Amino acid sequence: MATLLLSVLALTTYVAVGGVNVNCPPHLVKNDNLREYGSSCYEFVLSHFESWYKADADCKSRRGHLVSLNSFPEQTFILNTMQILGYHDDHGVWIGLTDHDGEGNWHWADNTKPVFTNWAPGQPGMLSSNEDCAMLEFKDGTWHDYPCEGFFFFSQKHGWICEYGQMSGQWVNPK
Repeated sequence: MATLLLSVLALTTYVAVGGVNVNCPPHLVKNDNLREYGSSCYEFVLSHFESWYKADADCKSRRGHLVSLNSFPEQTFILNTMQILGYHDDHGVWIGLTDHDGEGNWHWADNTKPVFTNWAPGQPGMLSSNEDCAMLEFKDGTWHDYPCEGFFFFSQKHGWICEYGQMSGQWVNPK
């Protein structure tokens, strides 16, 4: 009975956080920070903190982009995975949403328009043209806009999540 219970628990965890990463692009390091969900692979860069621009450049350098959250289930997968990976040292992670090309013209780093949003009340917010990049807050799963690099003497450096297409014969960009 205990073996059956452990098997069910392992399968539930596998389904809840996405599968193993065997279908992720071969150039990516296969470790616990690389997870599959839906038709994408997600790389959780949680122990290195940078500005939104450096995070975006890092994802692009590996043929991906900062994560685009297109549904509540996808966001739930991201939050659950962050919790499973033990991420709690910062208040959130950079996501690919930005309006740095034009105030109020929000788009994902892969140049698609948002079809799903989860802004916190009052967001996008307070400093208008100085807050051009979005962060997924860990405490409640809402989105907040922040300065992409910082404001005056305060820097904005956080972890981030890169998104890649899964292998299906040949690697493709997910969006």
